[in-house]
Amino acid sequence: MSIRVLLDARKLGDGGVGVYIENLINGYLELGGSSKTGVDFSLLLAPHVVAEQSEVGEYVRECLAEWGGEVDFLYDGAKKYSFSEYFLLPLRKQKILKNHSLYHSPHYTLPFFLGIPSIITVHDVIHVSHPDSFYHRPVARKLISSALRRASRVITVSRYSQSQIKKYFADCHTPIVVVPNALRKDMLVQDEKEMFASSHTNGLASNYLLFVGNGRPHKNLASLLKAFHKLKNRKAEGGSLGVDELVIVGEWDSSASCSRIISRRGLVNCIRTIKAPTTRELCALYKNARAVVIPSLEEGFSLVALEAMAAGTPVICTPLTALKELCGEHAWYSSGARSRDLLEALLRALADEKGCREKICKSLARARLFNRGEVVRRTIAVYESALSLDSLQSDEVFYSRRASG
Repeated sequence: MSIRVLLDARKLGDGGVGVYIENLINGYLELGGSSKTGVDFSLLLAPHVVAEQSEVGEYVRECLAEWGGEVDFLYDGAKKYSFSEYFLLPLRKQKILKNHSLYHSPHYTLPFFLGIPSIITVHDVIHVSHPDSFYHRPVARKLISSALRRASRVITVSRYSQSQIKKYFADCHTPIVVVPNALRKDMLVQDEKEMFASSHTNGLASNYLLFVGNGRPHKNLASLLKAFHKLKNRKAEGGSLGVDELVIVGEWDSSASCSRIISRRGLVNCIRTIKAPTTRELCALYKNARAVVIPSLEEGFSLVALEAMAAGTPVICTPLTALKELCGEHAWYSSGARSRDLLEALLRALADEKGCREKICKSLARARLFNRGEVVRRTIAVYESALSLDSLQSDEVFYSRRASG
């Protein structure tokens, strides 16, 4: 008898959670789908996102066209974090829910009164530990606490995130299982020859640093902009390391502090913004960059670091526990998150061509460990455990296999 899973896929195309959904379904299909895994997926989608004329809408439609016939599609127009999502959605989908074994939310928004076992994936607790505004912490704390209490199992993406959940929600008694994220389809270069080959990047200068993210405070883009300004000043003084531009991928314009830094420090002509590249374009941006810089104050995992390693590009990042857990010895770490700390790490990494080459050659093998099939197998084990169909393998065993790579 198969396990019928209703997966909330309404955030498909929306940041890291969207990538998580994409990887879960692509990995499921790569393993052979229902006939090989014993799981049938139904995806709950937002009709307005599927229909909208935007990069996200087009991306979602492409995914659905690829998955059509392999998974079922259901629709609900409830807004995120709304009363409709938490209370009315289960009423509208009551008959459908009864025909499923369990409900999987890839976020900490878990509707009430589902009537079947539920799984939630909590990627991080940044809304609690590093809130964007004064109201984020109390709201997120209530939502996460409620979801943790009602879920049958909790999946998180790193040991660090697991420890943070336990720290901020000490009264959580639901089992928390670590299943790391995976690489997206076509994001992994195949060999060293491909790793060092250039590819088209929309007319960018040949020497650029890459930041992939947004303007949220914990991403710490402001410090990177200040460090980049100092790096440009060194070039003017004759100490160039061959970096001409900083390419920012993502929506960051709402950050007034970042806009002021760019304007006041004369960086307008050496900052390039690319808001929504395709997967192929993003892969080329990673591969051709001198380095990918992650100046974050907090991360639960960092898909950006994983994708940079898979592209064979040096990763320069702050010394966060989650980043060290993911990258190991394959990244360059700053001593802190201030601009001068980032500048020091940039200078050290960019000046050491031999060291960079050694690190990125090893990083390819590291990145291969994070594959979609393993994520799906591990997630199905969580489903089985929630339904008491099988015992759950320890996350320590799962991690020790990865760490050995």
